[in-house]
Amino acid sequence: MSVVMEAEEAVDLRARVVTLERRTPFPVAITDVVPSYRLGLSAAFADVGFRTEDPADIDDWIRLPGARGLVVTVGVPDDCEVIRGFAAANPNLLIVALLRHPVPEMYIRALQAGASGAAPWTSSPEAVIAVVQSARHQHVLLPCDVARAIAAGVTLPADLGSIGSAEVKWLQMMGKGRTVAQLARAVGYSEREMFRLLRQLYDRMGVRNRTEALLKAARCGLLAE
Repeated sequence: MSVVMEAEEAVDLRARVVTLERRTPFPVAITDVVPSYRLGLSAAFADVGFRTEDPADIDDWIRLPGARGLVVTVGVPDDCEVIRGFAAANPNLLIVALLRHPVPEMYIRALQAGASGAAPWTSSPEAVIAVVQSARHQHVLLPCDVARAIAAGVTLPADLGSIGSAEVKWLQMMGKGRTVAQLARAVGYSEREMFRLLRQLYDRMGVRNRTEALLKAARCGLLAE
């Protein structure tokens, strides 16, 4: 009898929560450089009762009082520092990262930076909404393979933390077969200067040459565009 009563009370509680959420819609802003992606995801959130907003100044918006959520696209490790800045500006902000490279290391970086959840950038709107809803209830929704990797003790390649978006682009170009001379011409450096910059990059990555750098970048999901 007590089990039945507890189940009925749980259903009633969930109904009250849904009713309250509909009366006070949770504001959500979505940042992404692709307008159609941003608008489509905003429409999906609005369809299920969220109050979607498109602030002109995101830095001012995140500092507004009251609970609010921010869905932000993360392309390279450096982007996680943006999450860190947002989280520091408003500790009550709920941040969900959409990962362009959804490997376990990027999930860890995003969560450590202050995100309350993460999902692949290619996820369906319903999946992204589910991650936001889970985060609102203090749960982190993760793919099974990511959860297993974290449980197995995946560690961050700390030497990749300082790689900038331009350097990721260099690696991606080399991964497509560009020579150093071709890379230098494409980015506007002399070939000698390009060799020097790549040597500095390899040193920071803890590798000895181009091949090792590309293998390491591939393992961390940095070569996919």
